[in-house]
Amino acid sequence: MRSEWVLSNSVFDKVAKCLGENSIIKPQHEEGINQFIKETVETNRLRDEVQAQSERCLQWENLKNFVEGLDDKDFTEFMKDIQGTVRKFQDKTNKTAQKRNKNKETGIFSFQQTSKSKTDLIHAHLKVPEVTLEDPDSWPLIFHRDYVSKNIPVLIKRGTSDISAVQKWNTDYFMKVMSEKNVTVAITPNGFADGLNRINGEEFFVLPQETDMKMKEFLEFLGKKKVTQNIRKPNKLKLKNFRDNHICYIQKQNSNLTEDFRELLDDIDREVIWASKAFNKAPDAVNFWMGDSRAVTSMHKDPYENIYYVIDGYKDFILIPPTDLPYIPYRTYPVKRYNNVTSTNFEVEDVSDVDNIKWIAVDPIQRKESLKLYPEFEKSSYL
Repeated sequence: MRSEWVLSNSVFDKVAKCLGENSIIKPQHEEGINQFIKETVETNRLRDEVQAQSERCLQWENLKNFVEGLDDKDFTEFMKDIQGTVRKFQDKTNKTAQKRNKNKETGIFSFQQTSKSKTDLIHAHLKVPEVTLEDPDSWPLIFHRDYVSKNIPVLIKRGTSDISAVQKWNTDYFMKVMSEKNVTVAITPNGFADGLNRINGEEFFVLPQETDMKMKEFLEFLGKKKVTQNIRKPNKLKLKNFRDNHICYIQKQNSNLTEDFRELLDDIDREVIWASKAFNKAPDAVNFWMGDSRAVTSMHKDPYENIYYVIDGYKDFILIPPTDLPYIPYRTYPVKRYNNVTSTNFEVEDVSDVDNIKWIAVDPIQRKESLKLYPEFEKSSYL
Protein backbone atom coordinates (compact mmCIF):
# COMPACT_ATOMS: atom_id res chain seq x y z
CA MET A 1 0.00 0.00 0.00
CA ARG A 2 2.81 2.42 0.84
CA SER A 3 4.39 2.13 -2.57
CA GLU A 4 1.05 2.73 -4.25
CA TRP A 5 0.51 5.84 -2.21
CA VAL A 6 3.89 7.28 -3.04
CA LEU A 7 3.15 6.61 -6.70
CA SER A 8 -0.18 8.41 -6.43
CA ASN A 9 1.38 11.47 -4.77
CA SER A 10 4.01 11.60 -7.52
CA VAL A 11 1.35 11.44 -10.21
CA PHE A 12 -0.80 14.13 -8.60
CA ASP A 13 2.20 16.44 -8.30
CA LYS A 14 2.98 16.05 -11.98
CA VAL A 15 -0.65 16.71 -12.92
CA ALA A 16 -0.80 19.81 -10.78
CA LYS A 17 2.42 21.18 -12.20
CA CYS A 18 1.16 20.59 -15.70
CA LEU A 19 -1.96 22.59 -14.86
CA GLY A 20 0.12 25.35 -13.34
CA GLU A 21 -1.68 25.11 -10.02
CA ASN A 22 1.38 24.63 -7.76
CA SER A 23 0.13 21.30 -6.43
CA ILE A 24 -3.40 22.63 -5.79
CA ILE A 25 -5.94 20.59 -7.76
CA LYS A 26 -9.30 22.24 -8.60
CA PRO A 27 -12.54 20.22 -8.81
CA GLN A 28 -13.22 21.21 -12.42
CA HIS A 29 -10.08 19.36 -13.45
CA GLU A 30 -11.03 16.16 -11.65
CA GLU A 31 -12.25 14.19 -14.69
CA GLY A 32 -9.23 15.04 -16.78
CA ILE A 33 -6.91 14.32 -13.86
CA ASN A 34 -8.48 10.90 -13.26
CA GLN A 35 -8.02 9.99 -16.91
CA PHE A 36 -4.41 11.20 -16.79
CA ILE A 37 -3.77 9.10 -13.69
CA LYS A 38 -5.24 5.97 -15.31
CA GLU A 39 -3.09 6.43 -18.40
CA THR A 40 0.04 7.10 -16.33
CA VAL A 41 -0.49 4.08 -14.08
CA GLU A 42 -1.12 1.86 -17.12
CA THR A 43 2.01 3.21 -18.79
CA ASN A 44 4.05 2.47 -15.68
CA ARG A 45 2.57 -1.02 -15.46
CA LEU A 46 3.45 -1.79 -19.09
CA ARG A 47 6.92 -0.32 -18.58
CA ASP A 48 7.46 -2.57 -15.55
CA GLU A 49 6.28 -5.60 -17.52
CA VAL A 50 8.63 -4.82 -20.41
CA GLN A 51 11.50 -4.26 -17.96
CA ALA A 52 10.75 -7.58 -16.25
CA GLN A 53 10.66 -9.38 -19.60
CA SER A 54 13.96 -7.76 -20.63
CA GLU A 55 15.57 -8.83 -17.36
CA ARG A 56 14.27 -12.35 -17.84
CA CYS A 57 15.62 -12.45 -21.42
CA LEU A 58 19.00 -11.21 -20.18
CA GLN A 59 19.05 -13.83 -17.43
CA TRP A 60 18.16 -16.54 -19.95
CA GLU A 61 20.90 -15.34 -22.32
CA ASN A 62 23.45 -15.42 -19.49
CA LEU A 63 22.33 -18.92 -18.52
CA LYS A 64 22.51 -20.06 -22.15
CA ASN A 65 26.05 -18.69 -22.54
CA PHE A 66 27.07 -20.41 -19.29
CA VAL A 67 25.68 -23.79 -20.40
CA GLU A 68 27.30 -23.55 -23.85
CA GLY A 69 30.67 -23.10 -22.15
CA LEU A 70 30.42 -26.36 -20.20
CA ASP A 71 32.09 -29.55 -21.34
CA ASP A 72 30.08 -32.79 -21.54
CA LYS A 73 30.91 -33.91 -18.00
CA ASP A 74 30.06 -30.60 -16.36
CA PHE A 75 26.92 -30.26 -18.48
CA THR A 76 25.73 -33.70 -17.35
CA GLU A 77 26.20 -32.74 -13.69
CA PHE A 78 24.50 -29.40 -14.28
CA MET A 79 21.45 -31.04 -15.90
CA LYS A 80 21.14 -33.53 -13.03
CA ASP A 81 21.11 -30.62 -10.56
CA ILE A 82 18.65 -28.50 -12.52
CA GLN A 83 16.27 -31.39 -13.11
CA GLY A 84 16.20 -31.98 -9.36
CA THR A 85 15.44 -28.28 -8.82
CA VAL A 86 12.65 -28.37 -11.41
CA ARG A 87 11.09 -31.40 -9.72
CA LYS A 88 11.24 -29.69 -6.30
CA PHE A 89 9.70 -26.55 -7.74
CA GLN A 90 6.98 -28.60 -9.43
CA ASP A 91 6.17 -30.43 -6.19
CA LYS A 92 6.01 -27.15 -4.28
CA THR A 93 3.77 -25.58 -6.91
CA ASN A 94 1.49 -28.62 -6.94
CA LYS A 95 1.08 -28.50 -3.16
CA THR A 96 0.23 -24.82 -3.27
CA ALA A 97 -2.26 -25.38 -6.07
CA GLN A 98 -3.93 -28.24 -4.20
CA LYS A 99 -4.44 -26.05 -1.14
CA ARG A 100 -5.84 -23.26 -3.26
CA ASN A 101 -8.16 -25.42 -5.33
CA LYS A 102 -10.81 -27.35 -3.48
CA ASN A 103 -12.32 -29.44 -6.25
CA LYS A 104 -10.58 -32.28 -8.01
CA GLU A 105 -11.03 -30.96 -11.54
CA THR A 106 -9.33 -27.65 -10.79
CA GLY A 107 -6.50 -29.50 -9.04
CA ILE A 108 -5.83 -31.61 -12.15
CA PHE A 109 -5.85 -28.51 -14.32
CA SER A 110 -3.28 -26.85 -12.07
CA PHE A 111 -1.02 -29.89 -12.28
CA GLN A 112 -1.23 -29.85 -16.07
CA GLN A 113 -0.37 -26.18 -16.14
CA THR A 114 2.63 -26.77 -13.88
CA SER A 115 3.86 -29.57 -16.12
CA LYS A 116 3.58 -27.33 -19.14
CA SER A 117 5.51 -24.59 -17.38
CA LYS A 118 8.32 -27.04 -16.56
CA THR A 119 8.41 -28.18 -20.17
CA ASP A 120 8.66 -24.62 -21.41
CA LEU A 121 11.39 -23.88 -18.87
CA ILE A 122 13.74 -26.55 -20.17
CA HIS A 123 12.44 -26.37 -23.76
CA ALA A 124 11.94 -30.13 -24.09
CA HIS A 125 9.25 -30.60 -26.74
CA LEU A 126 8.11 -34.07 -27.71
CA LYS A 127 6.71 -33.11 -31.10
CA VAL A 128 8.48 -31.23 -33.86
CA PRO A 129 6.30 -28.32 -35.01
CA GLU A 130 5.56 -28.06 -38.71
CA VAL A 131 5.25 -24.67 -40.38
CA THR A 132 4.75 -23.46 -43.93
CA LEU A 133 7.09 -20.77 -45.21
CA GLU A 134 4.69 -18.05 -46.35
CA ASP A 135 6.36 -14.67 -45.79
CA PRO A 136 10.16 -14.70 -46.29
CA ASP A 137 10.46 -11.13 -44.99
CA SER A 138 9.03 -11.81 -41.53
CA TRP A 139 10.25 -15.39 -41.23
CA PRO A 140 13.84 -14.69 -39.99
CA LEU A 141 12.48 -12.92 -36.90
CA ILE A 142 9.83 -15.60 -36.27
CA PHE A 143 12.36 -18.37 -36.82
CA HIS A 144 14.84 -16.95 -34.31
CA ARG A 145 12.23 -15.92 -31.73
CA ASP A 146 10.09 -19.07 -31.73
CA TYR A 147 12.64 -21.77 -32.47
CA VAL A 148 16.34 -20.87 -32.37
CA SER A 149 16.22 -18.96 -29.07
CA LYS A 150 14.30 -21.82 -27.47
CA ASN A 151 16.37 -24.64 -29.01
CA ILE A 152 13.28 -26.09 -30.69
CA PRO A 153 13.66 -28.01 -33.97
CA VAL A 154 11.17 -27.17 -36.72
CA LEU A 155 10.06 -28.77 -39.99
CA ILE A 156 9.60 -26.09 -42.67
CA LYS A 157 7.31 -26.99 -45.54
CA ARG A 158 7.69 -25.35 -48.96
CA GLY A 159 11.15 -24.29 -47.91
CA THR A 160 12.64 -25.41 -51.24
CA SER A 161 9.74 -24.45 -53.51
CA ASP A 162 11.66 -21.65 -55.24
CA ILE A 163 14.91 -23.59 -55.76
CA SER A 164 15.55 -24.74 -59.33
CA ALA A 165 17.52 -27.77 -58.06
CA VAL A 166 14.22 -29.37 -57.00
CA GLN A 167 13.19 -29.61 -60.65
CA LYS A 168 16.61 -30.16 -62.22
CA TRP A 169 18.59 -32.52 -60.02
CA ASN A 170 18.25 -36.14 -61.18
CA THR A 171 20.40 -38.82 -62.75
CA ASP A 172 20.14 -37.50 -66.30
CA TYR A 173 21.10 -33.99 -65.20
CA PHE A 174 24.11 -35.13 -63.18
CA MET A 175 25.25 -37.30 -66.08
CA LYS A 176 24.98 -34.29 -68.36
CA VAL A 177 26.82 -31.70 -66.25
CA MET A 178 29.43 -33.78 -64.40
CA SER A 179 29.51 -37.44 -65.41
CA GLU A 180 33.33 -37.41 -65.71
CA LYS A 181 33.90 -35.42 -62.54
CA ASN A 182 35.97 -37.06 -59.79
CA VAL A 183 34.05 -37.20 -56.52
CA THR A 184 35.04 -38.48 -53.08
CA VAL A 185 32.73 -41.27 -51.92
CA ALA A 186 32.44 -42.90 -48.49
CA ILE A 187 31.98 -46.68 -48.73
CA THR A 188 30.82 -48.99 -45.93
CA PRO A 189 29.42 -52.54 -45.74
CA ASN A 190 26.50 -51.50 -43.47
CA GLY A 191 25.66 -47.87 -44.27
CA PHE A 192 27.17 -46.50 -41.03
CA ALA A 193 29.93 -44.10 -41.97
CA ASP A 194 31.64 -42.86 -38.81
CA GLY A 195 29.82 -45.31 -36.55
CA LEU A 196 30.13 -48.35 -34.30
CA ASN A 197 30.52 -51.91 -35.51
CA ARG A 198 31.20 -55.14 -33.63
CA ILE A 199 33.96 -57.11 -35.34
CA ASN A 200 35.13 -60.47 -34.02
CA GLY A 201 33.41 -59.82 -30.70
CA GLU A 202 34.97 -56.38 -30.14
CA GLU A 203 33.26 -53.05 -30.75
CA PHE A 204 35.07 -50.38 -32.76
CA PHE A 205 34.39 -46.90 -34.04
CA VAL A 206 34.90 -47.39 -37.77
CA LEU A 207 35.58 -44.71 -40.36
CA PRO A 208 34.44 -45.25 -43.94
CA GLN A 209 36.68 -46.18 -46.80
CA GLU A 210 37.05 -43.04 -48.90
CA THR A 211 37.50 -43.53 -52.63
CA ASP A 212 37.68 -41.16 -55.57
CA MET A 213 35.58 -42.20 -58.56
CA LYS A 214 33.78 -40.68 -61.51
CA MET A 215 30.31 -39.30 -60.82
CA LYS A 216 28.87 -41.74 -63.33
CA GLU A 217 30.41 -44.66 -61.37
CA PHE A 218 28.86 -43.36 -58.16
CA LEU A 219 25.45 -43.20 -59.83
CA GLU A 220 25.89 -46.75 -61.07
CA PHE A 221 26.72 -47.93 -57.55
CA LEU A 222 23.54 -46.28 -56.32
CA GLY A 223 21.73 -48.43 -58.86
CA LYS A 224 19.94 -45.67 -60.73
CA LYS A 225 18.63 -47.11 -63.97
CA LYS A 226 16.16 -45.62 -66.41
CA VAL A 227 13.51 -48.30 -66.03
CA THR A 228 10.34 -46.68 -64.69
CA GLN A 229 9.24 -43.12 -64.23
CA ASN A 230 7.24 -41.29 -61.58
CA ILE A 231 3.88 -40.23 -63.05
CA ARG A 232 3.82 -36.99 -61.08
CA LYS A 233 7.46 -36.18 -61.83
CA PRO A 234 8.44 -37.85 -65.12
CA ASN A 235 12.07 -36.75 -64.80
CA LYS A 236 12.46 -38.45 -61.40
CA LEU A 237 13.87 -41.95 -61.81
CA LYS A 238 13.33 -44.81 -59.39
CA LEU A 239 16.10 -46.73 -57.68
CA LYS A 240 16.63 -50.44 -58.15
CA ASN A 241 19.38 -53.05 -58.09
CA PHE A 242 21.07 -51.98 -54.88
CA ARG A 243 24.49 -53.53 -54.57
CA ASP A 244 24.40 -55.52 -51.34
CA ASN A 245 26.91 -54.67 -48.58
CA HIS A 246 28.55 -51.97 -50.67
CA ILE A 247 26.92 -48.70 -49.67
CA CYS A 248 28.17 -45.47 -51.22
CA TYR A 249 27.54 -42.01 -49.82
CA ILE A 250 28.78 -38.53 -50.75
CA GLN A 251 29.15 -36.99 -47.30
CA LYS A 252 32.19 -34.70 -47.06
CA GLN A 253 31.71 -31.85 -44.61
CA ASN A 254 34.27 -29.34 -45.88
CA SER A 255 31.63 -27.11 -47.50
CA ASN A 256 31.89 -29.44 -50.46
CA LEU A 257 29.01 -27.82 -52.35
CA THR A 258 30.99 -24.60 -52.77
CA GLU A 259 34.40 -26.30 -52.94
CA ASP A 260 33.83 -29.52 -54.90
CA PHE A 261 30.49 -29.13 -56.73
CA ARG A 262 30.70 -25.70 -58.29
CA GLU A 263 28.80 -27.05 -61.32
CA LEU A 264 25.65 -27.08 -59.16
CA LEU A 265 25.89 -23.57 -57.71
CA ASP A 266 23.68 -22.07 -60.43
CA ASP A 267 20.85 -24.31 -59.22
CA ILE A 268 20.90 -23.40 -55.56
CA ASP A 269 21.85 -20.44 -53.36
CA ARG A 270 25.22 -20.45 -51.64
CA GLU A 271 23.38 -19.72 -48.39
CA VAL A 272 19.86 -19.85 -46.99
CA ILE A 273 19.11 -16.12 -46.99
CA TRP A 274 16.52 -16.09 -44.20
CA ALA A 275 18.77 -18.27 -42.01
CA SER A 276 21.74 -15.94 -42.51
CA LYS A 277 19.51 -13.04 -41.44
CA ALA A 278 18.28 -14.95 -38.38
CA PHE A 279 21.80 -15.96 -37.28
CA ASN A 280 23.28 -12.63 -38.41
CA LYS A 281 26.08 -14.41 -40.27
CA ALA A 282 26.77 -16.44 -43.39
CA PRO A 283 27.10 -20.22 -42.99
CA ASP A 284 30.49 -21.69 -42.15
CA ALA A 285 29.88 -24.65 -44.47
CA VAL A 286 27.40 -25.62 -47.19
CA ASN A 287 27.47 -29.36 -47.86
CA PHE A 288 26.04 -31.56 -50.60
CA TRP A 289 25.15 -35.09 -49.48
CA MET A 290 23.81 -37.86 -51.69
CA GLY A 291 23.08 -41.51 -51.04
CA ASP A 292 20.33 -44.11 -50.89
CA SER A 293 18.03 -45.23 -48.07
CA ARG A 294 20.68 -47.53 -46.52
CA ALA A 295 23.02 -44.67 -45.60
CA VAL A 296 22.63 -43.95 -41.87
CA THR A 297 24.29 -41.31 -39.73
CA SER A 298 25.13 -42.64 -36.28
CA MET A 299 23.88 -40.82 -33.20
CA HIS A 300 25.98 -37.73 -32.49
CA LYS A 301 25.95 -34.16 -31.23
CA ASP A 302 26.61 -31.28 -33.63
CA PRO A 303 28.45 -28.12 -32.58
CA TYR A 304 26.54 -26.14 -35.23
CA GLU A 305 22.99 -25.00 -35.86
CA ASN A 306 21.83 -26.91 -38.95
CA ILE A 307 19.54 -26.02 -41.83
CA TYR A 308 18.86 -29.20 -43.81
CA TYR A 309 17.32 -28.96 -47.30
CA VAL A 310 15.83 -32.14 -48.78
CA ILE A 311 15.95 -31.66 -52.56
CA ASP A 312 14.71 -35.13 -53.47
CA GLY A 313 13.75 -38.26 -51.57
CA TYR A 314 13.45 -38.13 -47.78
CA LYS A 315 15.55 -37.93 -44.63
CA ASP A 316 14.49 -39.29 -41.24
CA PHE A 317 15.81 -37.57 -38.12
CA ILE A 318 15.71 -38.93 -34.57
CA LEU A 319 16.20 -36.08 -32.11
CA ILE A 320 16.84 -36.37 -28.39
CA PRO A 321 16.53 -33.18 -26.30
CA PRO A 322 19.75 -31.96 -24.65
CA THR A 323 18.07 -32.24 -21.24
CA ASP A 324 18.29 -36.03 -21.62
CA LEU A 325 22.08 -36.05 -21.88
CA PRO A 326 22.45 -37.73 -18.44
CA TYR A 327 20.74 -40.81 -19.91
CA ILE A 328 22.95 -40.99 -23.02
CA PRO A 329 25.99 -43.19 -22.32
CA TYR A 330 29.37 -42.41 -23.85
CA ARG A 331 32.19 -44.92 -24.16
CA THR A 332 35.71 -44.83 -25.52
CA TYR A 333 36.35 -47.02 -28.57
CA PRO A 334 39.38 -48.02 -30.62
CA VAL A 335 39.28 -46.47 -34.08
CA LYS A 336 39.47 -48.47 -37.31
CA ARG A 337 38.80 -47.78 -40.98
CA TYR A 338 37.01 -49.90 -43.57
CA ASN A 339 39.13 -51.02 -46.51
CA ASN A 340 38.59 -53.10 -49.66
CA VAL A 341 34.82 -53.07 -49.23
CA THR A 342 33.07 -55.30 -51.77
CA SER A 343 29.60 -56.78 -52.01
CA THR A 344 30.83 -59.96 -50.29
CA ASN A 345 33.63 -58.90 -47.96
CA PHE A 346 35.44 -56.06 -46.22
CA GLU A 347 38.55 -55.43 -44.16
CA VAL A 348 39.37 -53.04 -41.33
CA GLU A 349 42.68 -51.34 -40.73
CA ASP A 350 44.24 -49.26 -37.98
CA VAL A 351 44.15 -45.48 -38.20
CA SER A 352 47.62 -44.15 -37.61
CA ASP A 353 46.77 -40.66 -36.33
CA VAL A 354 43.86 -41.63 -34.01
CA ASP A 355 43.93 -44.29 -31.29
CA ASN A 356 40.62 -43.92 -29.46
CA ILE A 357 37.50 -41.81 -29.63
CA LYS A 358 34.70 -41.05 -27.17
CA TRP A 359 31.34 -41.82 -28.79
CA ILE A 360 27.69 -42.41 -27.94
CA ALA A 361 27.25 -46.07 -27.05
CA VAL A 362 23.53 -46.49 -27.89
CA ASP A 363 21.59 -46.64 -31.13
CA PRO A 364 18.03 -45.23 -31.02
CA ILE A 365 17.12 -47.31 -34.07
CA GLN A 366 18.06 -50.48 -32.16
CA ARG A 367 16.52 -49.19 -28.93
CA LYS A 368 15.64 -52.60 -27.45
CA GLU A 369 19.16 -53.91 -27.94
CA SER A 370 20.63 -50.71 -26.47
CA LEU A 371 18.39 -50.97 -23.38
CA LYS A 372 19.79 -54.41 -22.56
CA LEU A 373 23.24 -52.90 -22.07
CA TYR A 374 22.21 -49.41 -20.91
CA PRO A 375 18.83 -49.47 -19.11
CA GLU A 376 19.15 -45.77 -18.14
CA PHE A 377 18.63 -44.97 -21.84
CA GLU A 378 14.93 -45.80 -21.34
CA LYS A 379 14.49 -42.50 -19.48
CA SER A 380 15.34 -40.56 -22.61
CA SER A 381 12.68 -39.33 -24.97
CA TYR A 382 13.01 -38.78 -28.69
CA LEU A 383 11.03 -37.47 -31.61
